[in-house]
Amino acid sequence: RRTWLAVVKSRVSFQLPDGVNISKEARSAISRAASVFVLYATSW
Repeated sequence: RRTWLAVVKSRVSFQLPDGVNISKEARSAISRAASVFVLYATSW
């Protein structure tokens, strides 16, 4: 089972060129933004 941060990391890595690293804080911020978006989108 994959954690939410692992899913975010794989999706972000897929969109970036090879060799680009993302900090843990940036992945966490993206994860929080995605969570807020999902909660907002499903609340309608």
